[in-house]
Amino acid sequence: MATKMYFSSNGCAGATSGATGKTYNADKNGFIHVEDSRDVKSLAAGGYVQASGLGALASVKQHYRCNSCSWDAIINSCPKCGSTDLLKVHG
Repeated sequence: MATKMYFSSNGCAGATSGATGKTYNADKNGFIHVEDSRDVKSLAAGGYVQASGLGALASVKQHYRCNSCSWDAIINSCPKCGSTDLLKVHG
């Protein structure tokens, strides 16, 4: 099963893993789907974040909710739709 990941800044078209050399292209929503656990670790070290829904936000005391698509994000920019109109939510 692939791990869904995204980069914290908008416009990233994909990445090449330093671990295996495999290139992952971003889908239309800006996510890459990483199949190798070595690549997940390598890409995370380079700034990619696993997109695992609210599970990833469970340990965060505050996060942001996108007013356009209701996506929950750790940063004040929506990786799903690209909006910067987010509401700060305190946990």
